[in-house]
Amino acid sequence: MKQNDIDREFSALLSPNAMGSTSSAAALLYLLTDKDSNYFQKPEDPAISVAKRNAIIMYIRDKRDQFSQKREELEKLLSEHDISDAQSMIDKISSEIQTLQAELNNAAQKSKKIMLEIYQHNSKLSECNTVLYNFHSLSKQYQSDVKRLGFIVYGQIASTGHRLVSHCPFCDTELKTDLGEDYVAAAAIELTKLGKHISELSDAQASAERKKKQLKSVSPA
Repeated sequence: MKQNDIDREFSALLSPNAMGSTSSAAALLYLLTDKDSNYFQKPEDPAISVAKRNAIIMYIRDKRDQFSQKREELEKLLSEHDISDAQSMIDKISSEIQTLQAELNNAAQKSKKIMLEIYQHNSKLSECNTVLYNFHSLSKQYQSDVKRLGFIVYGQIASTGHRLVSHCPFCDTELKTDLGEDYVAAAAIELTKLGKHISELSDAQASAERKKKQLKSVSPA
């Protein structure tokens, strides 16, 4: 209750405006009966009860008519197809369904196996491509090494026969002449090793190419 409503001439429980009539009635109900208005159920009008009952009866009748019509349709269908034993036909259809389900399960298992084989096949093919790429890179490195050794040999040959300076051109001090090692002989040894490596690499590349060709020609089944 509001403090200003207590000193009014009429009851403080009654709201002075239309907005509070519901709360006033609920408070008065609680004080008189100790019952919460939230759980108060107004007695239903007998006319409404009759209408509800008639609606339920009509609903049941409609469903009954639908079922009767459906039954007539099924009986007509059975008579047209001359089905003497419906249960045996149902059992037969159920057996066919089980057979089809078993075939579907078997096909699913085969599909799973094929997918696994395809994955393994593609993995091997990818690995083969990686090996060939590495072989190609190594072959280019060997070619660079051969060119480098050739450059060393050509340099050694080109410098042969040139007079070596024995005195310093500035102070005329005698210089130590160091002919150095024989680069041609060392290069020849390195070229022999490279030749062996290149030959082995060529065989490995040919083997990898054959394996790749075989993987491409064989499809997983």
